[in-house]
Amino acid sequence: MKAQDSLSGVSSLGGALQRAFHNTSVEDGMADAGVKAHPGKAVTVLDLGLKTLRVRANTMNLSDDRWESVRAKAFEEYLKGETLCESPIERSMLAALITGQWSGFGTIPPRVHSALDKEEMFPKGDVVIVPQMAFLRYRMDFGVIIEAKGHPQIVCVECDGHQFHQDFRKEALRVNYFKSWGIPVFKFTGSELHEDAIASAHRMILAICQWKDAQ
Repeated sequence: MKAQDSLSGVSSLGGALQRAFHNTSVEDGMADAGVKAHPGKAVTVLDLGLKTLRVRANTMNLSDDRWESVRAKAFEEYLKGETLCESPIERSMLAALITGQWSGFGTIPPRVHSALDKEEMFPKGDVVIVPQMAFLRYRMDFGVIIEAKGHPQIVCVECDGHQFHQDFRKEALRVNYFKSWGIPVFKFTGSELHEDAIASAHRMILAICQWKDAQ
């Protein structure tokens, strides 16, 4: 599992994320979780992830009333994206992304974009999660659009289930296509997400936050 390098024009992101991803311990910042988050029960993953989200809310000095609003919003955003996910491991990843420790970003929880949302064309925020994001000829399991120094950057998150192992060459073409557009790709196996979806997402999120802090 690794973040693929991006083009030279934006290689600072791809390279920095790859280095941070390999050098970051999954346990960093997760000592208080005390439990593993398994797929197939994505709402349970969301419940467990709320412990991590509460830690972030505390570091942002949010009041108890504001925390209750954040908590309700996390469930609202999850329900918005749940119907777009195509597998249990994707639903678990969605829950883990929503409740992750996005330190240094102001949007809490991250927003989820759904083309089915008739009230909001595209949510505002410096972290926006787009399930089944279309990008020219391909789709991503998740496109995470982050904002750094006023500029958006897409990060692709792939949850590789059974089909990936049957279509390895086809999947490699997809990854190389995203790479050619300067989009870093994080790939997670079904086994990793079955073992602990929250910890898997945490390592990627921490790498992104470290990259942003270095800008």
